[in-house]
Amino acid sequence: MEDDWRFKKDLSGNFDDFRYVEWKYFSFRSDRISGFFCYSIGNPRNIFGLRKGIISYAIYSESDSKIGQYTVDGKSCDLSSSETWVFKDFRIKKTRSGWDIIGHTSDLKWSLKFKNISTGGTSRYSIKSSDRWMGWDVFSNLSDVEGSVKIDGESVRVKCLGYHDSNYGNCKFSKNPWHWIRLEGKTDGNPMGFTLFELRDSGEGKIYFSKGKNTYLFNSSKYDFEVKCDHGMPSSYKVAANKDDMDVHLELDVNRKDVLEIDIFKIIPLLKLNLLKGNYVLKVNMGGKKFSLSGLASAEYPVKTFF
Repeated sequence: MEDDWRFKKDLSGNFDDFRYVEWKYFSFRSDRISGFFCYSIGNPRNIFGLRKGIISYAIYSESDSKIGQYTVDGKSCDLSSSETWVFKDFRIKKTRSGWDIIGHTSDLKWSLKFKNISTGGTSRYSIKSSDRWMGWDVFSNLSDVEGSVKIDGESVRVKCLGYHDSNYGNCKFSKNPWHWIRLEGKTDGNPMGFTLFELRDSGEGKIYFSKGKNTYLFNSSKYDFEVKCDHGMPSSYKVAANKDDMDVHLELDVNRKDVLEIDIFKIIPLLKLNLLKGNYVLKVNMGGKKFSLSGLASAEYPVKTFF
């Protein structure tokens, strides 16, 4: 699956392109530090001269956390190359084996190399009763990640598993939110990754489960997904997926919620994103051979709005 910016082919040429947004998301999880960096472009055609770049992030270390965004003027964004994408001082560089990402804010600095282990796939979801749509591409359902993250003056070495995907489209992301769950870990020396994306109120979604270099796809017809909420926010998830001779069962209890508000334009908020974390247990049966994995998982739950 070729990783470039989808807007280069997907823009319609009409005013719908004003609300077109696309982002590339990189996450990682190690014992000392974990989180994500997300590189976004809004209004890539620069209608009314209002093109904007956004670098959003959520980083959790042993003693601190940093959650926020940094706005980049559209004139400082150069995504024309097929190999190096520039957001002023923030960059993504494609390599033969994956992606290198760098950037810095007043209290964060990062330089990370993502080496792909196993890919996912591409999806496109139509928004009912409209010509709007949303895409979700999983470029790496499992990556080896190496590098460093500097937080509040302390540099932390990173060597762990990670993940890379992209969302894009001309829909109103705050009006058409989603469920998303992500976890990774190792069992018997084998890396495993699990990712679920489901467009809320539609029942359309997919699960990518990776074991080493192999990735298995479960469409929404192949899994059952249960969410329990407390005060309108998910408190637990249960997922049961099966196909052929494979069964996957996940239970996740949410114990932390952080809010990331992302604004592409001052007058047009993109979305209010609830970043959820919790303890999970994943059980897998592959042809009679059983594996289990436990640890911390991440989830996303955007607030649904009508704007």
